[in-house]
Amino acid sequence: MDISQSARRVLEDVVENREQESEDEGEPNAFAVTTSVVGIILFLILLTIAFEEGKHRILHAATKNTQPIIQSLFGELTVLGFLSLFTFCVTRMGEFERLSVRIFGQQEEQELLEIFELVHYMLFGVMVFFVVSVLGVVHGTKKTEEDWFLMDLACRSADHVRGVADKLHAAQKMASAQKESTTSWFSYLLHTCTSTNSSNFYVDLGLFAGIRNEFLLDRALVPPFDPAENTGLDQDFNFSSYLSHSLGHNLAHIVELEDKTWLFLGLLTILYYVVLTLTNCKMHIFAWIWIGSGWVLFLFRNYFDYHILNILYDMSSPVSLAHLQDGTKRDYDGEKTPLFPSNSRLPSWTEIGEERLPSDSNRSVGKKLTRQDVLFWGGRNGPEVYRLVNQIHFLCSSAYVTLLLLTFYPYMFQERPLPTAIIYIVLSLLPFLFLIMTLRRSAAHVTMVCSIGVHRMPQTIAQVLREEKTDRVVRSLVLMQKLQYLAGSSEGFTKTPTATAVLSLSQEIELLFAKKTFHAMDTSGNGQIEVTELRTLMDRLGSPVTDSSFQAIVMLLDPNGDGIITLEEFTLFYQQNVLLHEDKNERATNNIMKELAHQIFHQFDKDNTHSITLSEFKAVLETFNVDFTIDEMGQLLNEIDHDNTGSIGVHEFEDLLENHRYLFRSYHLPPLPLGL
Repeated sequence: MDISQSARRVLEDVVENREQESEDEGEPNAFAVTTSVVGIILFLILLTIAFEEGKHRILHAATKNTQPIIQSLFGELTVLGFLSLFTFCVTRMGEFERLSVRIFGQQEEQELLEIFELVHYMLFGVMVFFVVSVLGVVHGTKKTEEDWFLMDLACRSADHVRGVADKLHAAQKMASAQKESTTSWFSYLLHTCTSTNSSNFYVDLGLFAGIRNEFLLDRALVPPFDPAENTGLDQDFNFSSYLSHSLGHNLAHIVELEDKTWLFLGLLTILYYVVLTLTNCKMHIFAWIWIGSGWVLFLFRNYFDYHILNILYDMSSPVSLAHLQDGTKRDYDGEKTPLFPSNSRLPSWTEIGEERLPSDSNRSVGKKLTRQDVLFWGGRNGPEVYRLVNQIHFLCSSAYVTLLLLTFYPYMFQERPLPTAIIYIVLSLLPFLFLIMTLRRSAAHVTMVCSIGVHRMPQTIAQVLREEKTDRVVRSLVLMQKLQYLAGSSEGFTKTPTATAVLSLSQEIELLFAKKTFHAMDTSGNGQIEVTELRTLMDRLGSPVTDSSFQAIVMLLDPNGDGIITLEEFTLFYQQNVLLHEDKNERATNNIMKELAHQIFHQFDKDNTHSITLSEFKAVLETFNVDFTIDEMGQLLNEIDHDNTGSIGVHEFEDLLENHRYLFRSYHLPPLPLGL
């Protein structure tokens, strides 16, 4: 018994010693694993930078005509695909096994390969979340563009539609009130967490109106800051379309990750490696540090948004409404209050003193910094800095979520009590949810900041002006199709049009655009459409109508029978026969637009070839009084002819009307928040 007990004690001591040795060896192994992970991440980042640099060099060396081919080829070979190919080649060469033996010992020859694959897939997960995040913003751009379009309509129609003027005035008051109430970042942080969608819309409307006003004025950058004499833009300029193009441009730059972004990610990796080393690779400590990183990311983004909003405040100016003669506005309680501050109508950036401008020795070569440049991080390079900030934000947010899902959540559920795991999940998700809630509005503000003042883009302005001409052509085509329909329908002539007692806001706004259609059809430019002009237009745009049908149309457009269609007569007819009904749902609108596209297309496809030559469509464009330049007409034809066949098919014509569908939608300003 004594011998057996002694043997049992010896065996227990041996097992205990081996367990202790295993525990003692665990710390250097954990350190080796951590070091390997960091080394692999940095190595993959360097490979990614090398891949992108090689891609840019190849594109730079290619000719203009071959660059689309190179871009398509690199579209097939992505960065992740390149890394996967590299991993496969190194694995086949057996380098991972040999290096793993040196690091982890003879028994762990597959350890390094497993770590490499884990890091590779985690990087893949980061890129997936990066793509999803950008796609989320892209999805939100539809709502942003609709809001911008509605705001632009409000600004353009404020002098004509009383209800819009009242709401625009309230919006400017709300924007001014928010500026006064968010004088510090902390107050803005509280406002972000408590504001509502309706209040945000009207604050943004007030900002939008001020920014739009300054954009159209194109004010000089030096005292006395006079507006430009001839900007080529009038009050009907579609500023919302300009911003929409700029938004797409900015998002396209965010997707193209720069080397600086990858280098920043590498520096963060080294920083977290130092933190892990200081905490002896304790996972439970690092898990809570990771949550802290998420909150730091949220707070920085909120501070960045606050900075961008302040630039918008400084760049905007009050908007004058023509019907307010004395500069005052009667409030809802009957009292009069000043519409604008009495001290100045100039934007705040004009008050920046000369002492804040950099001296000549500190100025960038070839760039004379202005008062507006002082507002931006990076001076004149502000838009590039802000795009880089957005890239880093999206990439860091993606890394934050990826490691939460793949590393820290499994660890918390396996190693920690359930209540602790639940608290951890809640605290880790809150900053991410706050970021999602503010991302769409933030992207809109950044776009506005990077597209105005010294950063306005003439090429985008030219594109918008060309699109406005296309808008008038599309409206005219739809109107002529309505006339063709009425010419063959006896039901269309059963009554003389009469104005409705009250029009909705959307209809009032659309009647303003009807005036542009009138001027497009006024080929002589004398402010009226003669019956002979109308007959010529209808003959050019479709099958000629019979004399009796044409006379019936004339009776609708010219009820007094003087042979001249005035603007008042035209808008009356437009109101009765062309305005979309307010009760049309989305599906009904889709069917109407598709049917209109087919009807208009078949008017031009007289030989039933199911295609319209570009020369035929060019003749249609020249029919209307929209003054397309040769370059504008060429750009439009290239956009319509997607497949470069030299002709336009019915589906391409459908796309043309679909791209201008916003012209035929109903729009309503949301109700004002309570208390206004």
